[in-house]
Amino acid sequence: MDYNLTDKQKAVITWLVEAKRKGELDDEFSIAWYTGGGQLLRGHSGGARSEVEPEITRGVLDALESEGLIIQDIKYQTKTRKARTKRLHETQKSQKRAGGVH
Repeated sequence: MDYNLTDKQKAVITWLVEAKRKGELDDEFSIAWYTGGGQLLRGHSGGARSEVEPEITRGVLDALESEGLIIQDIKYQTKTRKARTKRLHETQKSQKRAGGVH
């Protein structure tokens, strides 16, 4: 299947799947972000994680949800941040070639 995802979003998918396969992450997990930066991922089921977790932003999670790869249940939100997708960049390139965007 071809998904409309950026390389960063694909890297997060790979990490989530591998962490689950290794028993390092549950099927259900929670994530919280610190105001000054950083994140806290909960749903750790096994021993020590073998890899550093990637930066997982709200935009990445929204993109994964829009492709039907995760389900989100947002409990608390103070602001929303959006992320561009691969399709946006492809659209811009095709319009540029057609002379529509400069």
